Amino acid sequence: MLFRSREDHIVPLEAGGHPTDPHNLFPQPDVDAVVKDRDENQAHDDVCSGRKTLVGAQSWIVARWTH
Repeated sequence: MLFRSREDHIVPLEAGGHPTDPHNLFPQPDVDAVVKDRDENQAHDDVCSGRKTLVGAQSWIVARWTH
């Protein structure tokens, strides 16, 4: 079975990720998109509510989405 992918940001733009830095881009399988989007929204909510610092949210995303 062939899986499709799309270019995505490791650290999302709404959490301060760089839009064009090659180190912040990766080919995300489409099947992961819903889960990654949910994590991005969680990071955004955590920063806005004060539960996490911006750096903390960025680190959390990187830890979950880089292998």
